[in-house]
Amino acid sequence: MLRVNVYVAPPLPIPGPDGRSVGSWSPISCTLIHGSDSAVLVDTPITTMQTNALADWIERTIPRKKLTAVYITHGHGDHFFGLPTLRKRFPGVQTYATRGTLDHMLDQLDPRYFDQMYGSRFPGQIDQQPPPAEVVKVLPPSGELELESHILQAIEVGQADTHHSTVLWVPHLRLAVCGDVVYGDCHQMLAECTTPSLREAWIQSIEKVESLSPDIVVPGHKKEGE
Repeated sequence: MLRVNVYVAPPLPIPGPDGRSVGSWSPISCTLIHGSDSAVLVDTPITTMQTNALADWIERTIPRKKLTAVYITHGHGDHFFGLPTLRKRFPGVQTYATRGTLDHMLDQLDPRYFDQMYGSRFPGQIDQQPPPAEVVKVLPPSGELELESHILQAIEVGQADTHHSTVLWVPHLRLAVCGDVVYGDCHQMLAECTTPSLREAWIQSIEKVESLSPDIVVPGHKKEGE
């Protein structure tokens, strides 16, 4: 039997030039799929503090099990910046992504983009070492991960709030962990989906999730308890 638990990293205040909050970053969901002895985590939060809180929760949730792998659904930094902290807390954990996701992750860490998008909002709060190219393994063409003889299937759906988005499908649980293909009741990021054709492509990605007939759908951003 597999089980699933979902952790929601709370919203982060975004400081303005004068240090006062000018808004907040949406809450981020991280999904823990586990069997009798081992577990796979899907996505991480942004900051070191958020990720340490996630690691504490993992230790409380599966105290006698081992976190063996992390899967990253897409390349936005707010879903993988916690990897260095997790690797420190869980030595030996492996990280997996599709080739499209890994390439996007590397783009997000380009210093010019990172400083403007993330460094200015969360100065000194993000651990960038080691870079993803050194620690992320690209999934084989089948897109399959194995957890205690159960197959976890990475499905490339394409456009969501960004390109090269994927969903992790767990047939045993009829569980779709959707990253930013699906949103809960919180701010929807449209900065990379600015045309009717891109938004139509996003709708088609959601329809691909629907075609799986899932019993459980986990959005990448949602409120606690939603």
